[in-house]
Amino acid sequence: MDITDEHAPNDSRRATGIAGSLRLTVRYDADQCGSGGMRHRYFYEITDWDGLADKTFQGTDLESGVGDPVDAAGALRSLVSFLSAAADGYRSAISHPGTHPETLAMFPARVPESAYMNDDELAALRDHLSGAAVSDGARVRRAAGWPAPGTACRPPHAPRPSV
Repeated sequence: MDITDEHAPNDSRRATGIAGSLRLTVRYDADQCGSGGMRHRYFYEITDWDGLADKTFQGTDLESGVGDPVDAAGALRSLVSFLSAAADGYRSAISHPGTHPETLAMFPARVPESAYMNDDELAALRDHLSGAAVSDGARVRRAAGWPAPGTACRPPHAPRPSV
């Protein structure tokens, strides 16, 4: 298990993890303002080197919590958790034919199978990432000028309303 990549160092905007034959890359993509507040959207790529051919899946449906700072390592932890859930769904489906666990619908069909085949390595990566130092999100948000969760969206560079 390795979470480093000499070609793409981990920082707040990009993180890479290796779990068995899976290479997971997450990078900050864009800000999104919704009814709950500002969220960060992340691009992710899952590549499975199964020895025969590279199989890659990409997505942009991974988001931060409202008001959280940009944290690609946190997004990578979330992606690993989603892959572990997909692996559990795949395990359940092959153990109980005819069932269709909803976690199988999180990714295209080949991704849950790849996650299942690398389940132990995903668990080790998840444990490693969970033990990594995590910044105090609330303190970082306040220092950066981000609004509190549940308040109107306003990026840090926007002028504050006068009182």
